[in-house]
Amino acid sequence: MLVVRNTGSIIAAALATTMTLTVAYPTSAAALDAADASATAASVTAVTGTRDLVRSATADSNSAAIVTTRAGSVDIPTSTRGQVSTSAGQFEVSVGLPDLTEKPAVRDASGTVVYADRSQPADVAVQPLTSGFRALVSIKDANAHASTGSLLTALRVLV
Repeated sequence: MLVVRNTGSIIAAALATTMTLTVAYPTSAAALDAADASATAASVTAVTGTRDLVRSATADSNSAAIVTTRAGSVDIPTSTRGQVSTSAGQFEVSVGLPDLTEKPAVRDASGTVVYADRSQPADVAVQPLTSGFRALVSIKDANAHASTGSLLTALRVLV
C-alpha cells in the first residue's frame, strides 16, 4: 500500500507539472499571433523608446487606432491592406503598409500597433506619435533574405 501512495504521488506531481507547463505555452493560433505581436512591440519600443508615443486611442471596425493630438490625427488600419493616414489642418498624407499578412492588427499598452504573422520573415509595427506616426519593419531572423521576396517588397513600400 505504501508503494501505491508513492506512485500516486509521483503521478499526481507529474500531472500537475505537465498541466502547469501546458498552461504556460499558448496553444491556439490566435494566442501565438498575440504572443508574436507582443514580442515585436517589445523589441520595437526597446529601440524607439516610448516617450513620443500616444498610448490612448479609439478604434473602430476599420481602424486599430485613431489618435488625435494638438498636431493633428493619425488613423492606423486594422490590416496591412489599409493605409496609415495622418492629417494636420488641411493637409493629409496616407501611406500603404507592406502586405505581409492578413492577420488583424494588435495594439499593445505602449500604443504600438503590430501586424504579426509567424509564417512571414518580418512583422510590421506602426506607432502613433504626438507629431505623426512611425512605421517599422521588424526582421525576425538572419534567414529572412531567403524568403520569397515579401520582405524586399515590404522594405520598398516603407522607403
